[in-house]
Amino acid sequence: MSSLNTDNVAKQNASRSWTPGKRVAIIGGGPGGISSALAFLKRGFDVRLYEKQAACKPIGGAVLLNTPVLLILRHYGFDMSLAVDGVTNVDFQNRHGMARTRQPFHSIVEARTGIKGWNYGVLRSSVMKNLLTLLPEGVIQVNYGLDHFIEDDKGVDLHFTNGEVHRTDILVGADGIRSEVSKQLFGDPQLFHTGLRLWLAYCDHFEGIPPNWGYVSHSRFHQGELLSHASRRQAGVRMVGHGKIVPYSTGPIGCQATRHRAP
Repeated sequence: MSSLNTDNVAKQNASRSWTPGKRVAIIGGGPGGISSALAFLKRGFDVRLYEKQAACKPIGGAVLLNTPVLLILRHYGFDMSLAVDGVTNVDFQNRHGMARTRQPFHSIVEARTGIKGWNYGVLRSSVMKNLLTLLPEGVIQVNYGLDHFIEDDKGVDLHFTNGEVHRTDILVGADGIRSEVSKQLFGDPQLFHTGLRLWLAYCDHFEGIPPNWGYVSHSRFHQGELLSHASRRQAGVRMVGHGKIVPYSTGPIGCQATRHRAP
């Protein structure tokens, strides 16, 4: 199902029959919610995925997918061609550019899974867009924000902000760090900023870095990464434990620094 949902489609989907005993309600239409929906559908459950926005939009930056995640996505029916060019070999280096360790591939795992390597760089939006196409019509319910739920011995009543009440057998909260499901179960999470900051930048391929190779370099307070990507190279800069950082990777020239040093 595409992300172009309308109110009319939502109303039609909401009125369809829902199988008692097999009803699974998933709150949140992000990657976690969509993945959960596909997993329950594979097991024969009758799934509805509730998204408070007007559409489940394929958004987000880059993400690294390892072999277990790729196996799960392949089981769902994910288009593996979206990740095939993003296989990444990784060297861990110190701030002087000297290799500390290399993460080797496991030949037995490669042979048994048919997946080369262990780490693939892809766009999060590409993954989500493909997963959306795997959901049957009628699963996604848009414009449904959860207000609260009431549980009893036979199921759960979902009370939405639009005034509707839906009955389900299983409730899954996949509505992010400000989850209404989690908040009702465990209380206010009291979120606070840890002081970590992250910069992400994209740059073209440049000389000195072999194809499908990535580097992680760090000092006591900073970590710089250059990682292979299915469509382009990704350079990321992060600092751990402090509230401010001076980014040193700002474009194709700055990305070269990622290979050699972290400030």
